[in-house]
Amino acid sequence: MKDSTLYIIGNGFDLFHGLKSSYKDYSEFAKINTPNVEEFLKVYFPPKNKDDWWSHFEENFENFDARQFYDNHDNVSERFMEQEHPQWSDYFGVLDEINEESEKMRLGIKQSFRDWINEISETEIERKNMHFEKNALFLSFNYTPTLEKFYNIPKVFHIHGYIGDDNEENLVFGHGVEVSEGETSELDENGENNRTPSYDAEAASHTLFYKFQKPVKNIIDENQSFFDSLKYIEKVVVLGHSLNEIDMPYICKIRDSISDSSSWIIVCYTDDDRQRAKTVMGNIGVAADSRKLLSWEEYEKGLF
Repeated sequence: MKDSTLYIIGNGFDLFHGLKSSYKDYSEFAKINTPNVEEFLKVYFPPKNKDDWWSHFEENFENFDARQFYDNHDNVSERFMEQEHPQWSDYFGVLDEINEESEKMRLGIKQSFRDWINEISETEIERKNMHFEKNALFLSFNYTPTLEKFYNIPKVFHIHGYIGDDNEENLVFGHGVEVSEGETSELDENGENNRTPSYDAEAASHTLFYKFQKPVKNIIDENQSFFDSLKYIEKVVVLGHSLNEIDMPYICKIRDSISDSSSWIIVCYTDDDRQRAKTVMGNIGVAADSRKLLSWEEYEKGLF
């Protein structure tokens, strides 16, 4: 029998089960266990909303302050023009230092994040009355094996990787912006060369912006077979996914891969979640009579 239901699992699912899986929880973990990472994130990834840094953890990666990062490693420019015979090679040391520090912090951030996921994955959950149909597919945006460990779901597609698949170093997290702000192209609009003695070092200072770029289009292309398997889906159940902007290409791809007559159930925490779900459903063309918005309590009681 063909799978007729798709469950989309987001972090709200783990939170509902009592796991400390919010990015605010990660901030507490990083502060205690990897304070150098916590400090680096706050210094070089300034939030647009300074009062709510951790709530927008992934989005903040798009704000990487490459200029500050460069300035803090540039020990050449101030004295460069004062030299009688300045050499472009003077900047090679700056370039090397920026590359080394970028790689060091890339590895440090990813290791800190993996260690946190490992810790919360070992936590016992609060059992809930979940309703999972037998003929179903599971698409999880979580890094934890909650479905496998506690609900004995044998096959879950973790689209961004997860702890437990022996490929933990490849957990995918980050922003969805394509081009780093302030980056200078090698040629200007007239085709003239923009290269300066510091060009390579300044270009390298944007590396962390790109290292924490979530390659959504590539992930979709690489997993086309999964999306092709959705053609028989009659019902989509969204459990704990915020339908955020970064992951919207996945949601749109799902919408395009299933029948127009398929129904959607979205389980929401707050009134803001409910309003966003309405907006997103409208934007991707899901009619009001084809969608139902529920609270977690309603979903547990089977009121759908």
